[in-house]
Amino acid sequence: MPNKLWEWDSARKKYVYVESRRALSRRREAALRHEFSLSQRIWAEDAAAQLKNGNWTVQKWEREARERIKLIHLAEYMFGHGGRQTMTQADFGRVGRMIRDQYDYLHRFAGVVAGGTMSEAQIEDRLTKYFEAGTLSFERGRLAAYTALLLPCLPADGGTECLMRCRCRWQINERKESYMCFWRRMPAESCEGCKSRETRYAPYTQRKSII
Repeated sequence: MPNKLWEWDSARKKYVYVESRRALSRRREAALRHEFSLSQRIWAEDAAAQLKNGNWTVQKWEREARERIKLIHLAEYMFGHGGRQTMTQADFGRVGRMIRDQYDYLHRFAGVVAGGTMSEAQIEDRLTKYFEAGTLSFERGRLAAYTALLLPCLPADGGTECLMRCRCRWQINERKESYMCFWRRMPAESCEGCKSRETRYAPYTQRKSII
């Protein structure tokens, strides 16, 4: 995630190293995006243990999970968009709606948890999926940074077998009159849906409006 070594270059729509002005690769961005969501697994494990040990009620578990979901999705969207300084009210509204959707899913999940049929490992694994869905928030933030660009699908949008655990990314090449966009798979991503998108969108082209 963003740090003092690099900053957002709005003209290039890329993070660049402060000293060299060399761009952070899109592949590295995608790796950081995924590493951040995976790092939350420790929290999910601890929360499941607190619940199963009787230290937390289901209600407290849900409240704490809501706060964690908010933190993750807001951080991911901001990272994709270029940092907090680039955020507009429209962006905060957009990510807020995504977070509310996650709250709805979590609340239904909490009802299942309250039924007592899930193991500690199952609770941890399913909650981690809500955190990994932060990939979609990152991708929507990145797309919003291009304002006029519309893409046919996004990583972790639920349209492939890997669902919210998708590790793919879009490579967006902006030209004077058009965008050329390529669906790129990470080495660990091999579901058939993502393979199909890689073939279909090689590239996906959108012409810019000329006014």
